[in-house]
Amino acid sequence: MKTKILSIFAILITITTYSQQTLSGTVTNEWGKFLNDAHIIIVGKQTGVVAIDGRYQITAQPKDTLRVSHLGYETKEVLVSDKKNIDFIVSLATLDEVLISVQAESRVTCGFSYCYTTCVTNCSVELTEETLGNAIPEKTSTITLYPNPSPSGYFKLKFPEKHKDLSVEVFSITGQKIRSFLFNELSTTVSLDLSSLAKGIYLVKAAAGDKELGTQKALVH
Repeated sequence: MKTKILSIFAILITITTYSQQTLSGTVTNEWGKFLNDAHIIIVGKQTGVVAIDGRYQITAQPKDTLRVSHLGYETKEVLVSDKKNIDFIVSLATLDEVLISVQAESRVTCGFSYCYTTCVTNCSVELTEETLGNAIPEKTSTITLYPNPSPSGYFKLKFPEKHKDLSVEVFSITGQKIRSFLFNELSTTVSLDLSSLAKGIYLVKAAAGDKELGTQKALVH
């Protein structure tokens, strides 16, 4: 009887091991840039890996679904099936999605492999509406930011009509104000120099006096 149980146990282990497969792939954005620190997890399991230089390798079963996430980008899911290679191409998230994902992910218990970098590097972070402050975008925006993305970090901000005493504030995606610009002359277009900032996503908020004109997402690429 004992021998039979051991045999059955050995068969089950063999079946489980055989059903697992190692697959690899890349994570890039719409412009083909490899995304470092993207997180790939198996949905429904506390199993995952972090992409190094945009490349990853993970062991999964055919029935598993992989989910990729990266701060500032939409999440994407793919069924493993019989694939040996899965390359993810992710698109930029909307402003609301980015802010929501920052708040939600900042509350994940640090230590899990799929926790965002902000959580890993600062486990005490607790982003709230107050800390995000004025970086929360308006539902509608009357301003246009171009070119966007900008490889050089230089942007033009266009308004539908001329304004005087314009103020433009630039926030990090976590709500920290990092730049302020003041424009006193009457104009419909102003120039923004963000070339000294690291590559990433920023929030640009414009106002004329007490009137808020809108918020746009700026990608320094």
